[in-house]
Amino acid sequence: MPTLIHTADIHLGAPLGWLGEKASEQREQLRRTLGAIVDLTLSERADCLIVAGDLFDSQSPPASDVRLAFQEFERLAAGAGTPVVILPGSHDFLDPASVYSSYRKEFDRTGEMTVLGLDGRQSVELERVGISIRGVPLRSNRSSSHQFAELVPDPRYPINIA
Repeated sequence: MPTLIHTADIHLGAPLGWLGEKASEQREQLRRTLGAIVDLTLSERADCLIVAGDLFDSQSPPASDVRLAFQEFERLAAGAGTPVVILPGSHDFLDPASVYSSYRKEFDRTGEMTVLGLDGRQSVELERVGISIRGVPLRSNRSSSHQFAELVPDPRYPINIA
């Protein structure tokens, strides 16, 4: 049976101003959380890590948070060759000014990482375990029920995840 690790809404780089002096402590906790997710993915020998929206809190998060994400995902690639599938969300939506577009070369070369929509792809196939992961990225900060209308299961795979 395939093992997938799924997460969403990490919100790296969130200002968290409403927390006052605790904001910086909570931002650091979000960074540690990403590391813990990667640790879990490695320890479980997961077949894939899926980040289903809002890895980052904005279109232009602090460069230190982007570097951290690359380091963690490179750790997955080096440790087990585990693919990472990222679906941009409502805070880090995909457009020409997004973090994903701005750091496109880095996302492209970071191991087994795919940002759905970045190169036009709406799916990642994990042939070894018979899974197709499909998603349509948000292109604004408003969600759309039409995102799901575009997703059609791939009959070649016994498991389709949307």
